[in-house]
Amino acid sequence: ENETKTNPKKKKNLWSAAEDACHAHRSHRVVHLHARVGDDQTDALSKYAPRARAKLLRAAYDADESGFFSRRGEDEKREDDFEDDAQKRFAFGRSLFVRSAEYHAYEAGGGVVDPNHKDTGSVLTVSVLLEAPCLDGRDGKDDELQTKANTTQSGGAFCTYRDDSDSLEIFDASPPLRRGDAVVFPSEKRHGVTTLVGKGARRRSVVLELWEGGVTRKNRQE
Repeated sequence: ENETKTNPKKKKNLWSAAEDACHAHRSHRVVHLHARVGDDQTDALSKYAPRARAKLLRAAYDADESGFFSRRGEDEKREDDFEDDAQKRFAFGRSLFVRSAEYHAYEAGGGVVDPNHKDTGSVLTVSVLLEAPCLDGRDGKDDELQTKANTTQSGGAFCTYRDDSDSLEIFDASPPLRRGDAVVFPSEKRHGVTTLVGKGARRRSVVLELWEGGVTRKNRQE
């Protein structure tokens, strides 16, 4: 009987190792900004960019508090079925922690193309575009027309999927996401990044996840 039991810690370590291996691939590299650094065990984001961390958290809570989200996809209720705005909020009444803060660097061939990809176990996700998708020799500028042209030619568009199908909703379509723009969404919503194509294609972003599972010190798993 003892031999058939699963060791939760060992299982977590396996997932952790697998995640780190995937994130080391050149086409899509990830740096964990919430990892602990130094003897004081402070996470890197809090130590070196506390104001940026505060802005990310505020973006998540402001979007949730606005009532923009409903839980229709979660429990098949309509917004009209809720008695008050608080019930539409994902963060309301929950003690949330930063599960992960990740710097994502995409190159040609990189992307998140699994139609079933979602941030399972997390509550809210914030994705901030640091550098718009572009090709070699082209800057990821703030100009809307240039950004849209770069995204069309290089790929790297942020997208979500409709709840009832594999139909894509491209956020970078009109208007395109520009440097500094953020998308806040329920973590269990399916989402991704279209494959980057073309020589020298690149995209840079930061993704923050909030969850109820307490403090993590290495990656999303531990």
